[in-house]
Amino acid sequence: ELLPIDLEMGDRRYRYEPVDRATPEEIYEKKWALTLVGHAVARLKSEYAARGQGAQFDLLNAYLHREVSEASHRLLAQRLGTTPGTVAVMISRLRSRYQERIRMEIGETLEDPSEIEAEYEHFLKAMGS
Repeated sequence: ELLPIDLEMGDRRYRYEPVDRATPEEIYEKKWALTLVGHAVARLKSEYAARGQGAQFDLLNAYLHREVSEASHRLLAQRLGTTPGTVAVMISRLRSRYQERIRMEIGETLEDPSEIEAEYEHFLKAMGS
């Protein structure tokens, strides 16, 4: 049995699909940046696990790229058995170490270490797109 094809319905349906206006270069750069993030986070997780702080990393990692509300500080403090102020310091240190790890990942791809900061700025731009 033949199935009828409604070409107009197809046109209407895809008219409302989101359009990705990114160029192939921008898509490549974003994937490159996300790969760096994946490597950096995996290495951070390993560092925390090696210190016996794997569970702490798992809780704090969710706040690596987003703001932390006061309520979240209190909840994390309760889960970690510490104070909200200490949680704020833990998140700040994690973020600093993350930035270091990203730079280290970038450095592994370069012959000239003096290019790391320029590549880091390029990374930030790619993450913003």
